Amino acid sequence: MGAPAWTAKEISALEEMTAKYPLPTVARKLNRSVSAVFLKQQRLGIGGLRQNSDMITRNMLSKILGIENRTIKSWEEKGLKSIKKKPYIMYRHQDIINYMKEHLLSLIHISEPTRLGMIS
Repeated sequence: MGAPAWTAKEISALEEMTAKYPLPTVARKLNRSVSAVFLKQQRLGIGGLRQNSDMITRNMLSKILGIENRTIKSWEEKGLKSIKKKPYIMYRHQDIINYMKEHLLSLIHISEPTRLGMIS
């Protein structure tokens, strides 16, 4: 049998402590394993790089945009700035925005007619 279910009080404490303390401290204060706390944070979308950084991983960017990692890799070859933080390839939010503004027309792939005609 697994660990006990998270209570609303524990989740509230987790959200509060995640902003203040490192993962091992949060786990100890909640009397949970580091793995359990990490997984709960991920499921709730709190903590980690997403909350404490202006950076995003290649994998997360591909999920958000609904595109493959290789597409983002090709953007790097065309000028998207990336930062290697082992084992991740990371992008600053502003670098993504700048790249998309500069390459807007090449990023649009619409195969159906629009009021403006065909865009490809």
